[in-house]
Amino acid sequence: PTSKEMSARFRRSSLYYNYIRPRFAKAVQKGQSGSNKITQPPYTWEFGSTFFTMFLLNASRHFRILSRNRDLLSQRMKQCVGQAVMLGTIFWQTENDALKL
Repeated sequence: PTSKEMSARFRRSSLYYNYIRPRFAKAVQKGQSGSNKITQPPYTWEFGSTFFTMFLLNASRHFRILSRNRDLLSQRMKQCVGQAVMLGTIFWQTENDALKL
């Protein structure tokens, strides 16, 4: 089924009518907006999570994926060390005048 069909099925479900729809109806009513959780953060944020939370989740996921592939991780470490040595030898013992463009 498509996403529109799934959305229509959910709107016809008893879960939607018994729990979700009444909360939105309360949120629309003035005077009860402070006591209803739907009108308070994080439900009122444009995005569900902050940038920092999403950054941490993506960074931890990326680290987990890299750490599972030992061959790729060892090759990347060798590449980084090799590049650091090459760049270090190029700029080792250079004067400040040589670094200017």
